[in-house]
Amino acid sequence: MGEAHFICQIPYGIGAFYLGTLGTTVGWGVNIGMTLIVAASLGFALGDWKGISRYATNTILTGIVIIIVGIGILAYANSLVASS
Repeated sequence: MGEAHFICQIPYGIGAFYLGTLGTTVGWGVNIGMTLIVAASLGFALGDWKGISRYATNTILTGIVIIIVGIGILAYANSLVASS
């Protein structure tokens, strides 16, 4: 997860630049959310989560869905500000 966090700082810097004044506000939320999604996905793909309970798996997947919805809300809010 630490490696994913470090590597995800590069697209954050690029994205914050292109988003303009809201780049740091919106970009940071999206960056952290995507970092968590990538890290959890890598954990599943590499077998780090093998053998965990069904409850823990559902909790992680529910968290990922909430993060995706939150990113969608941030993107929509940013589009409203950008169009004004």
